[in-house]
Amino acid sequence: MIGEETFLVVYADNLFDLPLAPVVDSHRRLGATASMLLLHRADVSSSGVAALDDDGWITEFQEKPPLGTEKSHWVNAGLLVCEPEVFELIPRTGPSDLSLDVMPVLANRQRALHGHCLGPGERVMWIDTLDDLRRTEAMLASTTTESGR
Repeated sequence: MIGEETFLVVYADNLFDLPLAPVVDSHRRLGATASMLLLHRADVSSSGVAALDDDGWITEFQEKPPLGTEKSHWVNAGLLVCEPEVFELIPRTGPSDLSLDVMPVLANRQRALHGHCLGPGERVMWIDTLDDLRRTEAMLASTTTESGR
């Protein structure tokens, strides 16, 4: 169904507040196989961690690294821009996971996995727990009230 088109993978437990066109445009301009939206997070224990070079290419990706072994505090924010070549990296031997099986392979390839670090005015709301959901609902309610919507 995807064919030869660039496509998005969006994790269902996150909400995004950012324009997607610049992320997709950058991905295409750079010729990346995949681009990962990255969020700077102090506690990376429940996240996939990306180590980046000076040009924003992800050179290492580790899902939920043991405490003290993380290479950075840039984590997978749950949005990927991908080219169909990503499907060629999915193991055919059984169930697989993008973060465990595909992203580390791309990170080990030269200029294959690019990171888009969230900038000013861009945000991700994590909804991993009931407390996260309540916090996000409260924030969205206050944003709606402030804007008069």
